[in-house]
Amino acid sequence: MDDSQIGMSCNGAIKLGRDVTCDGFVAGYKYRVQTHIHEDHMCQFDCSKGFQTIIMSEATKSFLELRHLDITARENVVSLPIDGTHINNGIEIQLLSSGHMLGAVQVEVTTSTGDRLGYSGDFSWPLERVIQVESLVLDSTYGDPRSIRHYSQEDANDYFKEIILRRIKRGPIIIKGHRGTLYRAFELLNELVPNPVIANKKKIEEAKVCEKQGYCVCSMYDLDLPDVKKMKREETYIGLYYMGEQIPYDRRDVTVINLTAHWVHGIEPFLEISDTSYQIAVSDHADFNETLEYVRATGAKVVLTDSLRSNHAKELASAIRRSLGINAKAAKPIYSREWGV
Repeated sequence: MDDSQIGMSCNGAIKLGRDVTCDGFVAGYKYRVQTHIHEDHMCQFDCSKGFQTIIMSEATKSFLELRHLDITARENVVSLPIDGTHINNGIEIQLLSSGHMLGAVQVEVTTSTGDRLGYSGDFSWPLERVIQVESLVLDSTYGDPRSIRHYSQEDANDYFKEIILRRIKRGPIIIKGHRGTLYRAFELLNELVPNPVIANKKKIEEAKVCEKQGYCVCSMYDLDLPDVKKMKREETYIGLYYMGEQIPYDRRDVTVINLTAHWVHGIEPFLEISDTSYQIAVSDHADFNETLEYVRATGAKVVLTDSLRSNHAKELASAIRRSLGINAKAAKPIYSREWGV
């Protein structure tokens, strides 16, 4: 297979041709596309700020401005609308929605010689538009053939809303999740919220970005305000927290709901851990079968599966060869002592 035009560096950067990287820094590459803001895709972002033109969606830029205060003033950070294209020196870089989280994109690069190369980024399925490429670097999050979802995301959303309405009658609810899954909670709570929602300033600012992009999000109270601290001690509320964030469990009547993007096995979208603890799958990743459907839709003739962000890249590549008859293999990052490789 001819995969010389696509590859992956040892730091997680996706290479598309000789000029474009995605979600990582490689010295000598002129452009970096930032597909979304999850940490496993932010590799060496500060290095890229100093040496590359960084291209991203408008929503991704708005989110990153909350964490990287210098982005607003940088001329080398370019934001595009979804379906937008950046053209320079014969290279075309187009961003299409990947459906993974607000602002997340697929990337299609047309080189100066006419080669069409692409990166799926993290993606959900189905999608309204899919990149059309000859060579594809593919997310392998659910490359395990056993990773098949037996329920719809609507099923998971309905269960989330049902458990909120049932448990809020018994006391406060703590909702924990990573950025993309917590943004989904912003929307779902807006549809039914019967009690105050509290969060820190950063989440409130992120909710405003979601709202600016057309999402309907719930109203939130700043948990650092004195009145809100009093409310936490005396009233029923819903608290929003990121995974790993310190949470003061200062009341015995608290219910904890963990929103996960990775628990998709089984016939139900939830797991009742105890009478006061639940896990709900709010995943914006395509499952195994949907990943194969995505590959077919791209028209790719050559596929590299991401072997750094998943343990199932080889299994997925084997399935693509067997089921779709497409040349596929797991990427083999080359480790080097050279800076920015």
